[in-house]
Formats: sequence, C-alpha cells, structure tokens
Amino acid sequence: MFSFGVNFGTWQGLLAALSIPYTLPTPQCWQKGLIVPSDGPDPKARSLAVARRLFPGVDLSRRKDHGKADALLLAVHARSTHKPGG
Repeated sequence: MFSFGVNFGTWQGLLAALSIPYTLPTPQCWQKGLIVPSDGPDPKARSLAVARRLFPGVDLSRRKDHGKADALLLAVHARSTHKPGG
C-alpha cells in the first residue's frame, strides 16, 4: 500500500506540474448509470457483467478480473462525462 501511495502522489505531482486537470470520481459516482443491482449478486460480479457486455473482446473470464473491469468502466465514465479538448 505504501508504494501505491507513493506512485499515486507521483502521478498527482506530474499532473499538477503540467497543469493537467483531473478528477477522482468516487465509486458511487462512476458506477451510477452504468451498474444496476440486476447485473449481479455482488459489486464485483456486477462490474464484471457490465464490462463483459460493453467490451466483449476483452478477456474477463475470471472473478479476479474485476479490477480490469472497473478500469474499463472508469474509462467509459470518463469518456461520457468529459468532452475532448475540454
């Protein structure tokens, strides 16, 4: 966890130094409108189900692929909420 924190801080510093704006959406924010309770029995299963539906070409066959599914869904959220060049 410590190295994750160091890396996160490094990325924040780089973005600030380059004046690149960024946001840190909460899970409730980026999941809203993407994931619904009927998508699965628990949050990890729901995330996988939605990502499999939106990205059929990506291998998300294992339960432990939920992190990859979350990353894909965060990208969908970012694309839908931010205009290119804006």
